Amino acid sequence: PYADLVEHREDIEALRLSHLQWFMATHYAPENATLVVSGGLDVEATRAAVLRWFGPIRRGGEAPPEIEPPEIVRLPVERRIVVEAPLRRDQLRVSWPTPPRGSPEEAALDLIAARIEERLARTLVDEHLAVGVWARDNAYELAGEFDVDVLTQRRDGTLAALDAIDRELLALQDAPLAEDELAALVSRVIEGEVARL
Repeated sequence: PYADLVEHREDIEALRLSHLQWFMATHYAPENATLVVSGGLDVEATRAAVLRWFGPIRRGGEAPPEIEPPEIVRLPVERRIVVEAPLRRDQLRVSWPTPPRGSPEEAALDLIAARIEERLARTLVDEHLAVGVWARDNAYELAGEFDVDVLTQRRDGTLAALDAIDRELLALQDAPLAEDELAALVSRVIEGEVARL
């Protein structure tokens, strides 16, 4: 969660000890922690050790109220933004609003991202129409966005990439995943999540 933070000097200098104490008491409390113990172990002895080491730690203060996520944004029309920059490559990003983290759709969107990325890599990168392809569902607390990014050589432009994305989305609608393809995608997504730990 800290990867996207942009810190400004004046914000850091404005922090007081009371701010940090409140943050620690609110967020670094047992009810927000996960303890994982793995390997060949004696379950009873491990449970006793965990209780001995972590049992005395007091619970944090009152939990902040749950935030009701807003409804998913439905865009009535397609919007295109063109940004000119003196770069060696062109980049195409196609984004759609998606549900927040923890929604039932999140896992399906992760699988769709894996499939689209894999197929676009074959279509565009292997055919030398793009330098790189990435697809992901970025689920946040209140909302998310599904992004497909394609990096192309400056001379090639991005229209072929946009057409390929449209074709993959139509193919996904028209032909559901076969069981073996679904199992491979699930495995790939799980491996990616484990690698990020």
